[in-house]
Amino acid sequence: RLSAHDNASGPSLFGHFAVSSARSGGDYGLRDVYVGHSESFNNTGSGISNMGTGMAFMNVENLVIEHNKVHDNGGDNLPPKEYPNGPSGILVYDGRKVTVQHNESYHQHRDPDGPTDNGGIDLWALDSVVQYNYVHDNEGWGMILGAGDPDDPDDPFPWPSERNVIRYNIFQNNGRRLPQSSIPEQNDAELFPFGPVKDFEIYNNTFYARNPGGPLPPNAETQALITIMAVPPARAPEGLRFRNNIFIAEKQVRLIELPTLSDVSFINNAYIGGAPSQLVTWGMGNYFDSIEAWSRATGQEQTPEAAAFKLADFSALCAPALH
Repeated sequence: RLSAHDNASGPSLFGHFAVSSARSGGDYGLRDVYVGHSESFNNTGSGISNMGTGMAFMNVENLVIEHNKVHDNGGDNLPPKEYPNGPSGILVYDGRKVTVQHNESYHQHRDPDGPTDNGGIDLWALDSVVQYNYVHDNEGWGMILGAGDPDDPDDPFPWPSERNVIRYNIFQNNGRRLPQSSIPEQNDAELFPFGPVKDFEIYNNTFYARNPGGPLPPNAETQALITIMAVPPARAPEGLRFRNNIFIAEKQVRLIELPTLSDVSFINNAYIGGAPSQLVTWGMGNYFDSIEAWSRATGQEQTPEAAAFKLADFSALCAPALH
């Protein structure tokens, strides 16, 4: 029942800051933490922080984050060239057995002087569950699922991310410039797994993205509703399973982007809308003009129970329900 506002950063709980759990024999500096029924807003970074987050947790085991409202954080962090962290609503680095549920995260701001790693929820954790959250209208990604490599001594973020469940969430209109914002228009993904994430079950979520509200900068990275990124040289995701999700995109937004082929499967999902000429990017330079063509070419969605489909015009069907 905390109200935390107008600070450089919202509530921040750090265990071992310099040494990750993977490099300390699985030891965590904080255990058995509960954060619930609180509100965190207008924590901007104040020009002195590299976070500007609503809530930040690092090196924590047995963490529950539930029934919180997190909004309007970030926008005034230290320069991203020095500090790549950004204004996420709920941020968990190096966690284990984390439950994030029944939260609302919205209106997190990007910094005007450059891109940073930010989103509605940012999770780097083991054996965790993210469920029943409403993540919407953030200027960064809807949710980041990141992982580092603890076996690489040069990796500055050596936190593994494995065996996580993402279910029953709504991700809506993230990665878009907010009104009266000073940043350029954005086109980030609703869900952004990257690096060597492993064994994720992602099911029964709704992902919705509107078209960008204005023209994108010439050098802007255009992303799809779901963008899955490998980190070179060989740190690709493994065992990501998307089941029974609803993917809804307006006509300038691709549905799926997987630039480097890896162990990712899509089963029994529903696909509505999307960019008519490039619905799916699957591997380098491979574009398919329909879900059916992508399925035939890759084997995705080809199971006895699968019922992949696409509706050409979904606005009258879906827009009222989503608002």
